Amino acid sequence: MKFILAAALITTALSGAALAKEAKPAKEKQICRQTNATGSRFRVSICHTEAEWAQIDEATKNTADANGRVSQPYVPAARH
Repeated sequence: MKFILAAALITTALSGAALAKEAKPAKEKQICRQTNATGSRFRVSICHTEAEWAQIDEATKNTADANGRVSQPYVPAARH
């Protein structure tokens, strides 16, 4: 009787441990970019996930568009 109870407990514990490993989310890969810090000669490494970089890039594009920097083509001044 004790043997059956012990076997049932071990089986339950092992299946619970297997479920805990499967339920753990996979860690997303970090992507690092090098940039110049304002006021410094040294480069700074900034790391985010791919989804975070997509959000940052989209926000940067939207800000540039709102300021009129990207949407207006460069037209050189006429010389006289």
